[in-house]
Amino acid sequence: CSNLKLFSKENFAVVPIQGSGTFSVEAMLGSLVPKNGKALVLSNGSYGKRCYEILRYCKRSVEIIDMGDFLPPDPLLIKKKLNSDLDITNVVLVHCETSSGILNPIKIISKIVKSFNRSLLIDSMSAFGAIPIDCAEIEFDALVSSANKCIEGVPGFSFAIVSSDALAACEGNARSVSFDLHAQWKGLEANGQFRFTPPTHALLSSSSV
Repeated sequence: CSNLKLFSKENFAVVPIQGSGTFSVEAMLGSLVPKNGKALVLSNGSYGKRCYEILRYCKRSVEIIDMGDFLPPDPLLIKKKLNSDLDITNVVLVHCETSSGILNPIKIISKIVKSFNRSLLIDSMSAFGAIPIDCAEIEFDALVSSANKCIEGVPGFSFAIVSSDALAACEGNARSVSFDLHAQWKGLEANGQFRFTPPTHALLSSSSV
């Protein structure tokens, strides 16, 4: 896939992370949900619940709409929650919930989140690279995925696709040195080098797929 154009949108940056998909999920959530913000997790499986758990570890205010393992998020419940809770700054969604096999309707959810002027954060581990994302219709502040899923590379690194505005606004927000998206981005922009030991073998292997 080295010659495959997977994503194209102005004013976005791709920030590689040393580690598996969960590393980039934690970097996204811990960096982009403000310290005084509040996240709403839309869950219908294990990975939605993991997002909720990560946010609690990051000491972020968080609530969850849990649809169990069989149903997609209910648009009416999302609208009701966003309308009633003005403290919510970010909505978190798993694009394809691997544990339940549900492909969530990110286009519909994106429109709802945008209509309430909130920020959408997407875990697209099991969808990005296989399921097209129309950036003209789906608006988000960040999307994360991994080399070893639909891109069919080897495990060892993941990445976050983040809007430039969201990156600039999250400086000093992270609770972890390793999972600080802003610091990772600034370091790579400054000298093209990872801040810590790079996953060289995984990067080279995946680039040749």
